[in-house]
Amino acid sequence: MSRLQTATSPATLMLLVASAGFVGIADAATWSVEPDGSGDAPTIQAAIDAAAAGDEILLSTGVFTGPGNRDIEGRGKSLTIRGDGAAPSDCVIDCEASTGAERRGFYFHEGEGPGTVLENLTVRNGIAPSTQPNEWGGGILCVDSSPTIRNCRFVANQAGWGGGMLFWNSESEVSDCWVADNHAYTNGGGIYCTTGAAPTLRGMTLVGNVTDGRGGALVVNSCAPTLEASTVHQNSASSSGSFVWTLGPAALQVRHCIVGEGN
Repeated sequence: MSRLQTATSPATLMLLVASAGFVGIADAATWSVEPDGSGDAPTIQAAIDAAAAGDEILLSTGVFTGPGNRDIEGRGKSLTIRGDGAAPSDCVIDCEASTGAERRGFYFHEGEGPGTVLENLTVRNGIAPSTQPNEWGGGILCVDSSPTIRNCRFVANQAGWGGGMLFWNSESEVSDCWVADNHAYTNGGGIYCTTGAAPTLRGMTLVGNVTDGRGGALVVNSCAPTLEASTVHQNSASSSGSFVWTLGPAALQVRHCIVGEGN
């Protein structure tokens, strides 16, 4: 058969490309995970391990505990991990950590980007392990990764640095999140940003966080985060900086925020 006879017309080619794109979208899967271990995967980590890029992991209402529902890693995949409730408090990841049994909520360190989304859930009672770099970020730790985090709560977590959250060389977009009642033994009761990090923190509420050192709400160490349209109040530091402590070449931008008194 001649080349002319076998060639695909431009109109047919466009149809094939459009159809292929449609198939790609249709192939994205939703993984349902239940607190009692039923659903499409027994734990959140098992669902992440089995999922493909573009999939959604839907967490049902309730409290998730136990192995596989704490110390959760993203595996470098572009996934949406979302609580299926009316509010973040409806879907809770309870790390149930204690001294000698340290566990955090999430650890992103395999180059996860904006396509990795954490949404509409609560992480509580995490304690980061006591050795570096693990002692950073009691609720969530992002190292060389930039997941999107929105409408989440990080409550009553503990760490050496960054009781609630810690960002290292991360450009995460973090929006509409509560970071409350977290504790840092060293610095950064609520959030610690360091070493090239440039996260955007938008619509945040930082309240009741405490550190035994500096930076009750936030530490900015050799990085350039942005805090905007946020409320910061009732945080405390034993040494200095109930709101923020900066060190190194720090360049924090604060826009349209309400900053109340600390303790």
